[in-house]
Amino acid sequence: MDAAKSSKIKKQVEFYFSDSNLYRDNFLHDKVKANNDGFVDIALLCTFSRMQSLLSDGSGSNKVPDSAAADVAAILKESPTLVVSEDGKQVRRAEPLTKSIEEVTEEVDARSLYAGPFSFDTSLDSLVQYFEGVGEVNCVRMRRHLKSKDFKGSVFVEFSSLAEAERVKKLTLEHEGAKLELEGKVDYMKRKEEERHAKPNSPYNTVNQGTGANASANLTNNNKRPREEDNTDGADAAPAPAAAAAPVAVEVQVEPYTSGCVVQFDFGTGTEFADPVTFGLVKDSFGGRDRGLQYVDYTPGTTLGHARFATPEAALAALAEAEEGKRLIAGYSAAVKLLQGEEESDYMKKVAEDRAKSENQRGNGARGGGRGGGGRGGGRGGGGRGGRGGRGGRGGRGGGKRQRN
Repeated sequence: MDAAKSSKIKKQVEFYFSDSNLYRDNFLHDKVKANNDGFVDIALLCTFSRMQSLLSDGSGSNKVPDSAAADVAAILKESPTLVVSEDGKQVRRAEPLTKSIEEVTEEVDARSLYAGPFSFDTSLDSLVQYFEGVGEVNCVRMRRHLKSKDFKGSVFVEFSSLAEAERVKKLTLEHEGAKLELEGKVDYMKRKEEERHAKPNSPYNTVNQGTGANASANLTNNNKRPREEDNTDGADAAPAPAAAAAPVAVEVQVEPYTSGCVVQFDFGTGTEFADPVTFGLVKDSFGGRDRGLQYVDYTPGTTLGHARFATPEAALAALAEAEEGKRLIAGYSAAVKLLQGEEESDYMKKVAEDRAKSENQRGNGARGGGRGGGGRGGGRGGGGRGGRGGRGGRGGRGGGKRQRN
């Protein structure tokens, strides 16, 4: 393995275990906490998407060589911030986790800057390269729309220290001919919050007249941390449908969940289904309850869905059946991956939003499109947990989208 690739691998794993990432990555944080010494299997790290890209054999399939874990272990032994186990199969932080999430979040936010605008087709690697030429950077996070995942054209950049962030903020920077706006992340978030509250039709002004009942709307995981991506410019999510009398804000709180249990499957854009893919076929493909499957989140006729398992071990077992990242689902080849970090928290937040909207509609007398044409299970669908109404679209809009096995 060449020196450049080795350096990227070392830097990537150091980032995984850094304060910048570990405290916000539920999956990896849970793995660290599960081991008395904080060790995590190197083979598991090799399954992460960016590691797969770095370790791929060059065939374009992202297939990781069998020797990858041993190669990575040798590379990580040179890291000053990581410790490799004696058998070379695990790695941990050199410094144990001692701070609270609140402490780390405050420190990271203080040394971070908002920066933009950037072209919408800008890559993460090019952004990292750009800011590394400006100062000492810990992390660059592309800000994306919550639902579409499209790049917003702006980033949050975490620097090595508060002093370094303050130094960079005073610079005049350009990217591809556009002058960049630079602002402290804390100041940016506060300003955007004030702007949202000031909007006449803002849902913040319609809930209990300032009692703070909307405070839970930005909670995204079992640690109850606010997501900065949601606290931006209001473009991430459309407002809830208005009731007949007055607009009502949907209060969203993500229930505590175990990380590492959601498997995403993607049949690929343009896939034509000669035979319909049904909930039953998807469920059977993953083995149903006997294999730890709890929910199937899939709209028939679409190419993307999610399978939620009872335990991380059950989810990993489902992934273990894949070859080169793909497995058969309902007779069709689908790319599968484990949702981690922000992808996982985004998905769980969307699940909570769908459930809250469905409950809000039912509370206002809208019962998911009614019973349609008598479709089974469609009466209470509307994107909730409804039964089988989504099979032929007979049960109202989206009936039975999320089925419990």
